[in-house]
Amino acid sequence: MDLEYPNHLHDAHNDYPLAVDIPTVTKDMLSVYNMESLFGKQTSLIPTLYNKVKYVTHIKKLKLYKHLELRVTKIQRVLEFEQSRWLKSYIDFNTEKRKTATSDFERFFSNSFPILHMGSRWKTSGNA
Repeated sequence: MDLEYPNHLHDAHNDYPLAVDIPTVTKDMLSVYNMESLFGKQTSLIPTLYNKVKYVTHIKKLKLYKHLELRVTKIQRVLEFEQSRWLKSYIDFNTEKRKTATSDFERFFSNSFPILHMGSRWKTSGNA
């Protein structure tokens, strides 16, 4: 979809803009301070007040953006899917293991379970 960031929102959203984008950063986008550094073309996750073209987002975020007065100017595609709690049993199992840990090793290992959950979450949604 294409999103328009109205000018009247720029002051209010300047510290934390909505709809974070991953543009290719070029030298002309840099400040004078950063232009002096060694720099090559790179992509970065950047919150900007620019209009977004072919922006991909979840419907919940889109509702938030609409509520906060961003304008949808064009919708290219819509993807429909069903969500499920396919990791729930795994997470519940690890939570129980953490509760029953008795030795230092078990406590250490059981404290790494949340990290494993986060890793699987980011790995499974990384290409979305």
